[in-house]
Amino acid sequence: MSNPLLYFYVMTSKNNCFFGTKFRTLTIRLTLRHIPMKTLRYFPLLLILLLCFSACQVTSTGDPTPANAPKSELLAGKLTKSWLVISSKIDGKEVFNQAKACSKDDILVFRADKTYEWNEGLSKCRDKDQQIYEKGTWEFNSSETEMTWNKKDTYKVLDLGPSTLRTSFKNVFGEIEEQTYQAQSN
Repeated sequence: MSNPLLYFYVMTSKNNCFFGTKFRTLTIRLTLRHIPMKTLRYFPLLLILLLCFSACQVTSTGDPTPANAPKSELLAGKLTKSWLVISSKIDGKEVFNQAKACSKDDILVFRADKTYEWNEGLSKCRDKDQQIYEKGTWEFNSSETEMTWNKKDTYKVLDLGPSTLRTSFKNVFGEIEEQTYQAQSN
């Protein structure tokens, strides 16, 4: 007599064990030859639960900060948070595309201890440049609508969310500069 085989077919998706549009099939063949009948009664349920939990994958958006977190946490995370400039405008005109390629990957890092740094990113414009070219402190005003760097430069906070930061300030020529940053995974 041949060995009895038990087949389980468990459908899982990338992000959820029960729902989704992209499914993959996981087939497990299990021989039931030396398993006592008392154990066998619960075995299929335990196996299905184990497979569901092990097949689910946790995906990250890069930022675990909830949208309703305090603004200081949205800006600096629990310890530190990195931001990349993705848009720069002067008086409403996009000028980011005019920047040197080596400066487009510069990273602005805010820390929960109210310090910040500008980091050269992966590419430096000159080999002799320091990796970290500016350090300082930051703080919000009482209504958290403005941010002051080094107790002298004030930026309006136009938008601050888990993955987006938009600021503006008036430069020495009287022009309004607006930057949009995207959060980077640390």
